[in-house]
Amino acid sequence: MIFLLSFKILPAQESVDPDAGKDPDVVKRRMEYRINDRYKAGEYLIYDCFAKYYACVNEDSFTACKEKRSEREKLKEPGYRCAPLKKFNGKKECLEANYDVIERVTLQRFCYPK
Repeated sequence: MIFLLSFKILPAQESVDPDAGKDPDVVKRRMEYRINDRYKAGEYLIYDCFAKYYACVNEDSFTACKEKRSEREKLKEPGYRCAPLKKFNGKKECLEANYDVIERVTLQRFCYPK
């Protein structure tokens, strides 16, 4: 007995932007989900000196990080709360850099005054 199977080959579907035509504010809120009680996700890499972790945060969180650092510098505190590191072109690029720095064993000198 011979069984013949036939398969229909379908063309690859085009990549469709799921956010096309949606409200930009809704899209932004969805992309900038809350990481924890301090930060929202985004394309800015920071290091939280207090909690000791890197994170890709949004612009508001990055600005708050810079302000916390500036306050500590003015008060001549021995250590900083946060280190704003770099802005990337997108969240994916930031996450790749985040994974790269996590894998390296380095001292976080940017958490302390020179």
